[in-house]
Amino acid sequence: ALSAVEKGEFGGIWLSDLNDSTAQEFVPKMKSIVQGFPLFLFTKDPLDSTERSELLELGVFECFLFSTPIEILLSHLKAIHSSTWLKRQVKTLLLKEKEDILVHYNEPEGNQYNQERLTKLENHLSIMEEYKKEARQVMLLLEEEVLKLKSDLIEKEEELRKANRENMAGKWRISSLLEKKKKEKEKTDEGSRALLKSADADPEVVTPIQNVTRTVERLSKISDLLTPEDLKNVLVGIVTNLNSSNLYSPSPEILDGMGLDDVSKKYIMSSFTDVQETSLNQKKVPVNKSSSFSSEFKASIIGFRETAKTFFLTEVQFDVFHRAETELSQCILVMFDHFNLIDEFSIPVNNLLNFIKALQKNYYANPYHNFLHAFDVAQMCFVYMTKTDLGNYFTKADVLALFVAALCHDLCHPALNNTYQINAQTELAMIYNDTSVLENYHASQTFQLVKDPNNNIFAGLSPTEMKDIRKSIISAILSTDMTMHFELTSKFTTHLDAKLSGNAASQEPG
Repeated sequence: ALSAVEKGEFGGIWLSDLNDSTAQEFVPKMKSIVQGFPLFLFTKDPLDSTERSELLELGVFECFLFSTPIEILLSHLKAIHSSTWLKRQVKTLLLKEKEDILVHYNEPEGNQYNQERLTKLENHLSIMEEYKKEARQVMLLLEEEVLKLKSDLIEKEEELRKANRENMAGKWRISSLLEKKKKEKEKTDEGSRALLKSADADPEVVTPIQNVTRTVERLSKISDLLTPEDLKNVLVGIVTNLNSSNLYSPSPEILDGMGLDDVSKKYIMSSFTDVQETSLNQKKVPVNKSSSFSSEFKASIIGFRETAKTFFLTEVQFDVFHRAETELSQCILVMFDHFNLIDEFSIPVNNLLNFIKALQKNYYANPYHNFLHAFDVAQMCFVYMTKTDLGNYFTKADVLALFVAALCHDLCHPALNNTYQINAQTELAMIYNDTSVLENYHASQTFQLVKDPNNNIFAGLSPTEMKDIRKSIISAILSTDMTMHFELTSKFTTHLDAKLSGNAASQEPG
């Protein structure tokens, strides 16, 4: 661009990779190189108004994108150069002339100065006329650009109309194909419904896993005959069966059509399934409690509650390592009292206190699997139950079983894990046949501890309540075997997804 510079038009310099230089550093350097000429800046990315204003203040005439079409760029450059540059030149001349007037106003050579001033004004007028001529040329260029843009717009509109016509033709063809498919489906619809009806009426499907396998087998034969809605309903049924707590146990509903009395049904279900009768109507064993001691205990609990607040018992930041065993015992009483478990299940207070002392005694002084760890797990269960909606899905019996399982899940831990027990063929591995060795041992020791009348916190439960809670505690402790972790989390996630999917389906319109 040196020839353009020599002619006094404008200069250009190509730069790249300015990551190490800011605009404040870059523009003054370029101004010193192209002194007396307008500086135009091209950028890769668009500038916001603040960045553009800052560059203009630093002396840049105008900013453009590299992607600007060359025709538009040339017309704009010429227009900006002609208008802005000439305006600035005229303004400079006028300011200089004003300065001269002020300097030479009272000089004797005023007439000569006025003649010179007239000559300068005539030169200014000539410059302005030149600017006017250039402006007309720029307007003509811009008008040509507008006409070209209008022409391009007309072409684009015509292309859009053509595409719309092709789209309408495609929709007509799709409609014809759908109508043809509908007629074909109507021919086979009656047969598919009969096949589904016979599948539903199959008397041999008595367990969830059998139901799933039979349904999948039939689905492979008639899937092309089903509507999307029918297919969705079948898949929802499969997921429901897979979420059964026992895939290989018969459903209680299978007995409804056999004409059996209630006693026979209960006998069959208790013999062949895990279904237990409800504990709502079971009579509890009366437990003698001292009313005076009960009132004293309640007064103590109130004090324990206030103390527990200072420990952050309901918060994640509770620090078990900074609490004495006496303080942890008081916290356990507060957790039980918070859910009213002592009154709800007629737990003898002395038995509960003895039970807590027995726990502390039977947890060995291991580096990790000790009483502090057991309390830490129980306290986190308490946090989840009080700080989330989890408590809304638990019965009081569930809460009692959860707290006892958390407190006892590593009871009498020998500090050597299942892998060691199995490989060394220890006595525990022999007793529990290499299956969840320590977890079975912890559950067994829990109920050995409760078997002592002085430690029996379940003394006020009915036999059926005791059976249900024992089953829940054992299940919870056995679930702490890490070899079952992924199976359990997968089942839980599948169950949750099925629930959410069912809720979403029930909310769909129609």
